[in-house]
Amino acid sequence: MTLTDAAWRHMPTTYVVCDHLPSGHSPFLSMPDELATVISRESEEFMRVGTDQEA
Repeated sequence: MTLTDAAWRHMPTTYVVCDHLPSGHSPFLSMPDELATVISRESEEFMRVGTDQEA
């Protein structure tokens, strides 16, 4: 398989700023449950907003 494009150019993306989680450099390692909560909340918000815009 050959990749021809960066996914972030075509897929919704978000950033988790570590300032919002007192985790240091990598919340993936130090706060995985809290990070999962943030990602889940953001994806639910994206889906809600996307659904509202389609109506």
